[in-house]
Amino acid sequence: MKFSRMKFTMLFALLAMSLFSVSAFADTITLDTANQTGFQGQTFSFTGNFSGDITDALGINWISASPCADAGTGCIDTSNGFDILFPDTPGDIFDVIIAGNVAPGTYAGSVYLIDGSTGQTFGESVTDFSVTVNTPEPGSIALLGSGLLGLGGAFRRKLLA
Repeated sequence: MKFSRMKFTMLFALLAMSLFSVSAFADTITLDTANQTGFQGQTFSFTGNFSGDITDALGINWISASPCADAGTGCIDTSNGFDILFPDTPGDIFDVIIAGNVAPGTYAGSVYLIDGSTGQTFGESVTDFSVTVNTPEPGSIALLGSGLLGLGGAFRRKLLA
């Protein structure tokens, strides 16, 4: 069987590509607890893991209304985590600080990686998260109120004695 020069070149190119191929690298974020529940005035810490490179940045977007006082992303703190120098290391990625006057409800958002060199979002890195803010039960408020009344009465008795 006689190989033409073109067939030989194609076979050689195919062999070279298979030997020196570069594997694809997917930048991803995985959250340990993506859905958290708590109360007003609480800080929610989102921990997890990410795989990326040192040129990546973190982007956060609220899908629903924002629980931030400024109606933006001002209540999100990324200073404690997201160490881009050590990818594939579990840890604190970001915190959501809920103000005391935020209405009860579920606030949904997404966190994603942004390529530092192009500014584009990695589509496979988008991870959804949510924060549910509960209202304290009336029984808890009544218990707190009766305790404060008791302390006030004891303090008054001490002052009058």
